[in-house]
Amino acid sequence: MSKGSLSITCDGFSAKMIGRIMVDAAFFDEDKSDMGDGAEFRRARLGLTGRLFTDWQYKAEWDFAGNAVSAKDVWLAYNGFKSSHNTRITIGHQKVPMMLENMTSSRHITFMERSTAQDAFVGDLGDRQIGITATAGGHHWSLAGGVFGADMNDDALNEGDEDWLIGARGTFAPVNEKGRVIHLGVWGNYMDNRDNGDIALNPRPESHIAPSFVDTGTITNTDSITRWGGELAGVYGPASLQGEYVALHVDRHVGPGFGDADFNGWYVEASYFLTGETRTYKGGSGKFDRVKPLKNLSDGGPGTWQVAARYSEIDLNDASASIAGGQEENITIGLNWLPN
Repeated sequence: MSKGSLSITCDGFSAKMIGRIMVDAAFFDEDKSDMGDGAEFRRARLGLTGRLFTDWQYKAEWDFAGNAVSAKDVWLAYNGFKSSHNTRITIGHQKVPMMLENMTSSRHITFMERSTAQDAFVGDLGDRQIGITATAGGHHWSLAGGVFGADMNDDALNEGDEDWLIGARGTFAPVNEKGRVIHLGVWGNYMDNRDNGDIALNPRPESHIAPSFVDTGTITNTDSITRWGGELAGVYGPASLQGEYVALHVDRHVGPGFGDADFNGWYVEASYFLTGETRTYKGGSGKFDRVKPLKNLSDGGPGTWQVAARYSEIDLNDASASIAGGQEENITIGLNWLPN
């Protein structure tokens, strides 16, 4: 057993128990809309991760929140190409490579919820699917691409032909030092929407307990979906700035007035560590990682204190397609405390 985790190692095989519990509570002061106060288990995950022999790695993680059980990361990866820019092949249920916010774990994002743009253009369409990906990277760059089928939680018997998706993401960090980072990224993917031809975008306003205020309704007769986006982030000591733009095009096989649709969204956020820490960046995968306090509360220190603010917009209107999903602006301010 290793310090700080429950794990077993034996004859080239290792297994470590992993999990997380995230509990949210919200209290609303309504103006025009009726919003119910409440609390929920936002995430309640349990799983195993480890290695098989030398070059194989696996992960199986399930989520038990929301009175339902759903598969998250369930995959097997081959890491035997380390001499070729740390190339890795992964097969299974995994994240589609898109958006810096999406690729950064929910344990390490700045706010309790990701942006409305991520919720609409990634979350509403599924951030994970069954597929095969190839990734490679170095200290200053990363590349990821793959081919995917349906979500593991779909009903394969009733959905008809499954959709398929092909996509890629690339990042470049011309500056990647401790306390100094510049991150640039682009991504895009194409989905052939075969399973039912219908989609709906109705993101929540950056609080999972709140109801949706923008909603496209059911967009019928869709042939395909194309998504793309750009990423920009910077770190300078305890200060950080991050922003992304996302666009989505829906191709439909219906008549005039109900044709193709285009939507977009973006956000920008800034944060500052009052206790002097800095965001940790992984150049080889193009995402942010765990922040460790300079002095833990258990050691007599203050832990980590961080203040943050975010502004986001989303536009789900397209008059040419007769879709009035609405426009939304969000301002979020936050205070984070990491005791240990």
